[in-house]
Amino acid sequence: MREINLSEQAIVLALHQENQLRCDPPLPDHDISRIANSAFNKVVPDKDVMANAGIATALGLPLPGALSQPTQTNTDEAPWAFSVEDAITELGRVSKLPRTSTGFPELDATLGGGLTPGEMTALVGGTGGGKTALAVQIAAKMAESAPVVFVSYELPAPQLIARIASQRIPSASWLDVLRGRVPHEAIRTAVPDRILFLESPTIEQLRRTIAYITTDRGKAPVVFVDYLQLFARQLKEADTRLAVSGASGTFRKLAQDTGVPMLVVSSTSRGNTEQIANARGNHPANLLGVGKESGDIEYDVAALLVVGHTGETDDTGRNISTLTVAKNRYGRQTHLDFRFGGAGGLWTEVGVYDKETAGPSKGLLRRYAKLVVEVKAKPGFYSSSSLATQKGFSGKQKNLIHIKALIEAKVFQQGANDRRLYLTEPNWDAFLAENGGLS
Repeated sequence: MREINLSEQAIVLALHQENQLRCDPPLPDHDISRIANSAFNKVVPDKDVMANAGIATALGLPLPGALSQPTQTNTDEAPWAFSVEDAITELGRVSKLPRTSTGFPELDATLGGGLTPGEMTALVGGTGGGKTALAVQIAAKMAESAPVVFVSYELPAPQLIARIASQRIPSASWLDVLRGRVPHEAIRTAVPDRILFLESPTIEQLRRTIAYITTDRGKAPVVFVDYLQLFARQLKEADTRLAVSGASGTFRKLAQDTGVPMLVVSSTSRGNTEQIANARGNHPANLLGVGKESGDIEYDVAALLVVGHTGETDDTGRNISTLTVAKNRYGRQTHLDFRFGGAGGLWTEVGVYDKETAGPSKGLLRRYAKLVVEVKAKPGFYSSSSLATQKGFSGKQKNLIHIKALIEAKVFQQGANDRRLYLTEPNWDAFLAENGGLS
């Protein structure tokens, strides 16, 4: 396998296959990975050694001849241990692994360049929060330059293709694509052909698919899983939390064994909705708790991304959303400012959210400033209590937050000796000019 220039990932997958077929009982996966790594990076055994060893012996411990010789430290008594030199060598190898870009520059920079081979990243959020839309958008972008496997335990392949097409064809909605209103040729042009869809596979079927693509294309694919809780049902574990923990560990191990970058979508309970919506007011690490509803997923991943919506919209009607990097092995924890919505359910990156400098959004101000335009026809003032009960608001606390935003924009000024809000004419006129009026 070395002589025909197979990659280390391809060799690992081939040995896994032979291990399952020929060894009884099969060796543990981590032993296979260490054997392949040792053979690929440390020694080049001659043909006689491999011929005499045979496949079954080559998969055993200890290995004969050149394969059995330690390179630095004698670890015969503890073959599972890493010496300092082993660890440094592995560190050098891992540091050179190419990251796969998500298509979002700030997210890539935060993650250390993108998704990392052999590591699992989790995308967590509530039901209907746009997790799948974001996952397929990233998958389609990656598929422009790399093989991608999208594993779905929820939506069938035609619906996933419809989502991708609606994101990449202007003015086309998901329903437009599903109902045949978009020509198939336009869909073929929009959806990259390097993406392969698997519907509800077993873990062994997924492993074999990864092996095939790695061998056929000479490069390991990026794997997406949507979503974790539905796969967990295959494990037939009575305790849901234990089942999800087992599913998370299974995918983490698969990513490590095969060397693929992996993004796993995971849902969280409705009880976390408020915490996610208020993400920007908290340190990113405070959102690690939303993964608790998903078993031990936060311990298995290199990065934990949490999708949340503020409940506000911009001036185009799209959701003002937050992608919180709550855990990050290769960079900082932060909040990223996104917009989500439109006909195709497209995610757009705005940048890193900075609580210290960010003011109220223009869209929010335009929306709620409409409610006080009548003030211009009256001499001077409006009370905060009556403004809070204007038609169009829901929930007094939320109303007061919006009023505060208008004060911060200096559209209103609160009186020094009362609770009334006074319109500031110059700032109001400037606000209207900057935001294009109240249309």
